[in-house]
Amino acid sequence: MDQFLSLIDEIKIDLSSKGIEALQIKQPPGCYTDFVPREFFQFAGFEEKHADINQQIELKSNWEQTIHTMQKRKLDSLKAENFEFRKMENEELETAHKFIDVCRQAQDLKINISYELLRQLTDSTDAYDIFGVFREGKISSLCIAVRVTDKVAYYYLPATSPMFRSQSPMVMLIAGMVDYYCKLNYDFLDLGISSVEGKAQESLRIFKERMGASQSEKSTWILQF
Repeated sequence: MDQFLSLIDEIKIDLSSKGIEALQIKQPPGCYTDFVPREFFQFAGFEEKHADINQQIELKSNWEQTIHTMQKRKLDSLKAENFEFRKMENEELETAHKFIDVCRQAQDLKINISYELLRQLTDSTDAYDIFGVFREGKISSLCIAVRVTDKVAYYYLPATSPMFRSQSPMVMLIAGMVDYYCKLNYDFLDLGISSVEGKAQESLRIFKERMGASQSEKSTWILQF
């Protein structure tokens, strides 16, 4: 703790000299290890601004027994209707980005990363994976995932085509990703937060819960000086 407190003091001095009056830190959720304990932040004078709901699938558990009966039926239906999961090639990154962008636009949202930056990132590391669910050659659902550590993969940029939303292909997508990372001996598939500044997005939270996800906190701390 002494090293952490000394570092915070150094940061405060440096930021204060630049006219900055506060420091905000987002703490990773519980599925990540070897991070600063919350007690350290409290002892250093930080206040918890809010705690978001993070959800993650534990890959070492018997996942198929944790998912909701409804999701099992949807998965069986997708298989019967000839939907197929596959890992996509790196050369398909531009196609994947365009698909996500179009899906976000249909929801009046914007993708939070440009294709150029995403390409730079994927060219600099092999930590990115692209997964898709297809039917008759058309993408119905897609996700670009990030292997954040050698034990946790993050469900980074998921998207579903409005054309296929009623069939819920994301169920097959997550099921395929769970199987893929289980075979790589990962511990968790991090599905990310299901809240905005601590306020739950209930429909999203329930969907992830039905997909077998547990909850943990992702705290945001603020220090005024």
